[in-house]
Amino acid sequence: MSQSRWASQSPVRLDDFDEVPLNSGCYTHGEKWANQGDAAYHTGRACRGYDGNKGAFQGWFASGETKNLCYQYADQKWEFQITNLNEGAGFDLNDDDCANGLAREIIGCESGGQSDNAGWRFRADPNIGTC
Repeated sequence: MSQSRWASQSPVRLDDFDEVPLNSGCYTHGEKWANQGDAAYHTGRACRGYDGNKGAFQGWFASGETKNLCYQYADQKWEFQITNLNEGAGFDLNDDDCANGLAREIIGCESGGQSDNAGWRFRADPNIGTC
């Protein structure tokens, strides 16, 4: 029986994340990712879309807008968040920038983290519970 809803294959290479974003911070306490590869895979789908469906983070972000996604993985809920920090300007976040921004918080931070980079805030946080 699979722990996740979708097949586990990661289109994100783990060695792609050697660049450190500005204002980065890994969480030093709390739950650790049950499966970092699956977490990166699912954020990639949320950023790029999947099977002809629009991803949760695709499309326009108004100035200051925050979009959230919670993904259930066994007994963990994986909470992902992206905020447009650009004052007075809305943008459509590039799909790859979206996926890479969230993956840095997963691959680079065993308990998740948050970083601000190029006018965007990326947050990824594994917790016990249900979405």
